[in-house]
Amino acid sequence: MEGPQAGHGDTTDTYIKAMGPSVIQAYIEEKFPAEIVTLGYYSAENASMWINIDEFMLFSARYLQATPSQASTSCDGHKQPIPASSDNALVKVERAMTPELATKKRKKPDIESPASPVDSDIEFISINVPSRPTKKRKSKKRKGKQQAVSNVPTSQSDSNSVNPSSIIQITRQLSIRELRKLTTIPSTWPIFDGAYLLDLQDDPKEWKDSSGTLLSMAAIIKSQDQDAWGQGSAGSTQLRKATKVYVLDGQPCQVSEHTCQGAYHCSELDISLLDGCERYDPDDHEMQELFEAERSINIAELSTLENLAAAFFKEAMKEPCRGTLHDGRDCDGEPIYQLYKKKSFYGKAGFIGCSKWVQGKDSNDHRFIGIPKDVKEELVVELFESEDGSFKSKSVETKECVHILHPRHGGHGRRECPYMHIKAGKVVQGVLVVRKCPAKIKIFSPLDHEDRRAIVLLDGPHNHPRFPSTKLSREGIDKYEEAIKVNGVARSTVKKCDTATTTKSIFGGKALTAVDPALGIARNKRKIVHKLRTANNPHGNGIEGVLHQKQGDDKDLPASKRYIQEILSKDGVNMVITMLPGLASRVHEADATLHDNTYKHVFGEWKEWEVVMWDKRLNQRITVAQIYCNKETRKVFESMWTGFWSTVERVTAKPLAFKFIDGHGIRALLVDGCKPQVDACDDALIKVISNHPWSLVKESDPQVVVQHILRTCDIHLERKLDNLAKTLPPNVMECVQGFPFLETAEAVDTFRMWCEKSEFKCLRDWIVDKKGSPWFVPSVNRFMSKISEEDWYLTPGDTNLNESAHPFTNMHTGINISLLEAISQARIMDSDILNSLQLSEVNCVLPNIRNTKPKRDHANHKRAEGRARAMLSRQEVANEINIIHQDIVQLSQISKDAGDRQRELQHEKNSTAIAMHDLAAEIEQLSQRKANAIIRKQELQAEKHVIQEIHGVRRSPLKPTARGKARIPTSDDVLPLDATLDSIPATEFDDTTVNLDDLPADIPKFTPLHQATLTQTVPVQLPIPAPLQPTQILTEAIKDVAHTIATHSKSRVYF
Repeated sequence: MEGPQAGHGDTTDTYIKAMGPSVIQAYIEEKFPAEIVTLGYYSAENASMWINIDEFMLFSARYLQATPSQASTSCDGHKQPIPASSDNALVKVERAMTPELATKKRKKPDIESPASPVDSDIEFISINVPSRPTKKRKSKKRKGKQQAVSNVPTSQSDSNSVNPSSIIQITRQLSIRELRKLTTIPSTWPIFDGAYLLDLQDDPKEWKDSSGTLLSMAAIIKSQDQDAWGQGSAGSTQLRKATKVYVLDGQPCQVSEHTCQGAYHCSELDISLLDGCERYDPDDHEMQELFEAERSINIAELSTLENLAAAFFKEAMKEPCRGTLHDGRDCDGEPIYQLYKKKSFYGKAGFIGCSKWVQGKDSNDHRFIGIPKDVKEELVVELFESEDGSFKSKSVETKECVHILHPRHGGHGRRECPYMHIKAGKVVQGVLVVRKCPAKIKIFSPLDHEDRRAIVLLDGPHNHPRFPSTKLSREGIDKYEEAIKVNGVARSTVKKCDTATTTKSIFGGKALTAVDPALGIARNKRKIVHKLRTANNPHGNGIEGVLHQKQGDDKDLPASKRYIQEILSKDGVNMVITMLPGLASRVHEADATLHDNTYKHVFGEWKEWEVVMWDKRLNQRITVAQIYCNKETRKVFESMWTGFWSTVERVTAKPLAFKFIDGHGIRALLVDGCKPQVDACDDALIKVISNHPWSLVKESDPQVVVQHILRTCDIHLERKLDNLAKTLPPNVMECVQGFPFLETAEAVDTFRMWCEKSEFKCLRDWIVDKKGSPWFVPSVNRFMSKISEEDWYLTPGDTNLNESAHPFTNMHTGINISLLEAISQARIMDSDILNSLQLSEVNCVLPNIRNTKPKRDHANHKRAEGRARAMLSRQEVANEINIIHQDIVQLSQISKDAGDRQRELQHEKNSTAIAMHDLAAEIEQLSQRKANAIIRKQELQAEKHVIQEIHGVRRSPLKPTARGKARIPTSDDVLPLDATLDSIPATEFDDTTVNLDDLPADIPKFTPLHQATLTQTVPVQLPIPAPLQPTQILTEAIKDVAHTIATHSKSRVYF
């Protein structure tokens, strides 16, 4: 029904008041159906908003002059509005469509509206729709005044039903005959002769854009629609241009009008799939049929040799040449088939090259495409040698295509069909063409975005099947975002989130695609993860994000809670020092700190320098600090050392003490032998000594100062020696292995000279490399080190604490992650560790009560013993296999010899005129012997295979490592009990060059000689040796320290 006409102004209100409520009520009862009247939306109080004053004046004139019976007479020319719902709502969308939708004629016959089911979201406000909607007359515009147009409803005969000719007024110029109420947003809108009233007042969701602004109802609706609505207009948001919608309480609305963007399909499509398609309602059957048809095309793609060759040909023709011509221009050569000089490893005679390739310095940049193993080369040659890309056989054909795409996917890129098409033997490239759709949508959404109601009208059927649900729904987005947040935004990936137990709980035990089919597309989930990560770290995940995080921590957190302590950036070197003050304070009680780089934790150029200590108080390994840097030079490592020490002093308000300088504090620094790291430590220690006038050490040479505190990890040294063992003979390696236990400087010098004169280049190179590092031998040799004997034994000899801390950190934080993410996850881990330590102090309960030194030694001993026994068992099996293998080799030789002899005799027999009986008998014996050998060989091979399967030995036993570990001592390794250490003479060396030929072949392997547990008190006694030859001195000197190696190796964890 039309609202008050312009120009009446206050006259309208005055006239309405003059008539009084009784006349207005009579007018309402005459003009509106009984069910509309009972709703109470139209009353005397709001009459100025909805009443047509001209109609009302005529009615009131007749009413006042007529009898009661006349007052009930119906008047012509009135449209009947339906009351608007007072509910509000909100949702999310993107675009809209065109005008006067509900009043146009439709090709589809009108169907009587069914009764609304109990559990349906649709409420039929009007029913009994006529077969055809009446056409809307265009109002004739006159200069200065607008003439109203109205329809004439018939009177109601039944107060409980709507008359078929009743009309619901939407706006002043738009009326409909049926209005359906929805409380949820459909993913695909059914099309009918009427309109939808979408009411989302009870929807608890907040529909906002990325900036936090409320979305319009049009945007909400389009965001959930699987059809593609575009073009047209989103409507004006200016109040003076807004349209009043009566069923929305006269709210001013913007009018969005859009057209369906149709579908993209292959130019080779079987067009019968779309001919006659008119979709009013979502049809899953049509969508499923199309899906199955496309799957059959997938199967056909891989079912013929021609299809495989044509697919390769098509891709090769699209690949541009990236070479450069002699004049500097980009190469525009064509793909051609060229031959190799000899066949490739995959048996291909040729490849796809460039027609303008010439040999030269840039020739490698030109096109080169190898022919895949599963493509028949002859068919490829046919396609490239033909002028139009055709097979010789013109009978090669493919089925018509069935590829149809949503405009969101098909309107981008090359717009090429991904499937293979062959017509009369010719390879054809299908292109994607658009199929326009006549369907239109019109959305009235209030300018007040807090009013979550809208009127939606659709006109015209879709001419394409329904698309699969590839656009994420709001429910799917909300649930997946919740799953990511529960799993942790910083550490979440699609795989981690999908497999997390919390995700299934959030989705109610259902599969993700059961809640939203679009979650089956990994790209959709990656976008959600990326969005949350970006929102969580608006400044990025690199050094800028870390700087922003530190600024926030410095502003909001006390010093005791801050984690990012320092950020340094200069001359392309970036460094971040992180530690918790609560953990850093424990380093003052440590005997040693262990320092090692790890490279798996952080992605890209960043390296992590992890500082670890052993807390003797709580028997626990603690990671004190993590320092992240993008360089590994001497200068950078110096900044790491000084940065770590100074940061500990600042956050704990106590300088870090070193025993060789202050008389107390850190006894040793453990490193992995990295030269720049050690040289940088030299430089940093010199600065510390210069700032301590009371220093106990007055040395100024950095290479000497570091010998007072530095130790190199034994395990890293042994790994290097293992590399040498791949080249050096075992007897030479035994001599090399003994240098960490040489007791005098003269012995070390002799060993160095021996290495320099060695005939093995790798050994000469190794010792030359070590000559440039005077700290190396003292860092691995107790007798050469300036560290006191007590400090040497009270500090670890390896960085295994570091090595075990690396996987522990990676397990709790992840690997190959960004810098900010690595720091954030390490912060959580360190905070948890600090909290656990503090609770241990409070509750008097240690995290691991079996972590004392005797318990650790016992566990290490058991592990070493288990490895040794496993190796022994494996060796026994390997020996048995080797015996069988030798028998097999002998039988193979017997068979070969018998065959050779048999052929010789056969040749002799054939050359003899008369066959000799003895010769034939010998040939028969050889034949039988060969057959028996083959049978026995097969039996032994089967026996060998059974043993390998039972014991898990697939290959021959591995050679012993240079370290000689994991072996139970034999009688050759154990000395008599009456031997004493004091009876062994001092080791002496001369300048005799060691000749490998002079070394005795029976020198035993260098292995630990004593493996008694701590509870045993078996003394180690060595016999007085016989006079030694000069070439044997080094070998025997190694045995002098066998007990030290055996004892030391008990606490090692080998990787």
